[in-house]
Amino acid sequence: MLDPWNLDSEYGPNGFDVKFIYNLALNYQPSFYKNQQGIVGHLLGGWSLSPLFTAQSGFPLNVVQQDGTGSNTSREAFGQSDPSQSAIYNVVLTNGSFNGGNSLHYFTTSPAGSVGTTATSKSATGVSSEWLNMFGDPTAAYGQFRRLILGVDERGNGFGILRGFPRWNVDMTVTVDMTVTKDIRATERVGLTFTAMMTNVLNHFQPDDPSMNLNSPATFGRVSAQATGYDSRQMEFGLRLRW
Repeated sequence: MLDPWNLDSEYGPNGFDVKFIYNLALNYQPSFYKNQQGIVGHLLGGWSLSPLFTAQSGFPLNVVQQDGTGSNTSREAFGQSDPSQSAIYNVVLTNGSFNGGNSLHYFTTSPAGSVGTTATSKSATGVSSEWLNMFGDPTAAYGQFRRLILGVDERGNGFGILRGFPRWNVDMTVTVDMTVTKDIRATERVGLTFTAMMTNVLNHFQPDDPSMNLNSPATFGRVSAQATGYDSRQMEFGLRLRW
């Protein structure tokens, strides 16, 4: 315990903390041509649509200051030291609150100033833009933070004071079931089921949370990749024959 007289000094969100999660699953089976009578009935009946919509708010976003290089990258702060860390979260908001936002911004030219000026690789994101950043004004967002001053500040709040990008996605399964009946002395049924499964149906770009290192203003807020688990649209088809 860093400060037994001030428990709030070491309180903060966990890395997996997500405030809001919403999942919506539907299954729709059109009622027209439900009995699949006739050629038209076999073609237009038996369909099933199952979309899955997921949405969530952002993960806690780390704002860090690099405290060295090599194996001794962590320095003592409030009496603790962890040599296994490559950065510490001891930064402070200059005005106590942050108003820089957390939505994706596209720049066709380098942002003004010296913050967020490192270009984004199109090969890593698949998005046709040179600069992608979490902030519409990276310089103003960067200016709302300062390094912690021991003996003046009671706590560092670099972890969780910001939230990463909210995320959403749509997946879908489409199924059509067809049955053919033929009478030859006895009744024989032959069935055919076609299934199509799609992930990220709308094929939208979901940005990964950016780097927020005060010692690297050129990459502050820069989006450099697509979020893990939100790959480009993928489709899988299946065909099953039964008799």
